[in-house]
Amino acid sequence: MVANTYIANHNLRQSEIVPLLETGFTGTLRSWWDKHLSNESRNNIIHAVKLNEDGLPLFDTNIGRAPEDGVNTLLYTIIEHFVGTPSHTQSRIHDQLSNLRCPQLSDFRWYKDVFISRVMLREDSNQAFWKEKFINGLPNLFAHKIRTVLSNELGHIDYDSLTYGNIISTINQEGMKMCVDMKLNKQIQSERTSAKYELGNFCEQYGLISTAPSRRNKNSYPSHIRRKRNYSKYRKSFRHNNEPDEFYKKKKYSPKKRWSKAPRYIGLKNSSQTYSKNGSQTYSKNIPFSLS
Repeated sequence: MVANTYIANHNLRQSEIVPLLETGFTGTLRSWWDKHLSNESRNNIIHAVKLNEDGLPLFDTNIGRAPEDGVNTLLYTIIEHFVGTPSHTQSRIHDQLSNLRCPQLSDFRWYKDVFISRVMLREDSNQAFWKEKFINGLPNLFAHKIRTVLSNELGHIDYDSLTYGNIISTINQEGMKMCVDMKLNKQIQSERTSAKYELGNFCEQYGLISTAPSRRNKNSYPSHIRRKRNYSKYRKSFRHNNEPDEFYKKKKYSPKKRWSKAPRYIGLKNSSQTYSKNGSQTYSKNIPFSLS
């Protein structure tokens, strides 16, 4: 646009416009123009002319020379150095657009900006295929709703007569309707009693039943039958004492001692008394009769 303004208002040639555009370069573009390009490359850009398919300069009989093409050559050179070959860029854009999707409606603004900025770089951006792809990238149910709104009575969508702006405005309109419906449903659920009353008055004006008769739940019990209460849920749970018991030491196991008492001899049967060497009285080996 700046180049067209210079040509229309100041009647400048493109070889004079390119140096004016170059003075506005900053940052990376300034370093690229001053250091990366050689003097020959800069001169070729400034004095570039239009070429035919064979690579030969075109001749314009009205001006008596080949028409200049320095501005377009400058833009093409910048794209080639910073983006890549335009043909390769278009093939890469095709892959990006084919895999681009909008997972949720909250991401629609990002999806719209990315899709429009990519598809406009292609020469076939106005084809019906890309417009259909733009709608199919939306969430499935919402995309089906948009196709229903855009289709005619026969169920056909005329993509050739639609622009991306028409599709975007339809998406925004239907999205706003969904938001309003969700808010109304939420309000009705929160104020169900008053909503039924208001709706009932409206229906009664036209002789309709306000609300459908309620049906008894299958699991409900008759009012005259008393249900057995479960008192277990009212019992307080036993609180276990979390405090540890007093420390004690387990007694070491020892086998039970067997105490033997000397038998008390009451009488002897078939025995004879004897005396030991020290004079103490002893008994014979006959079995004694004792009480113990």
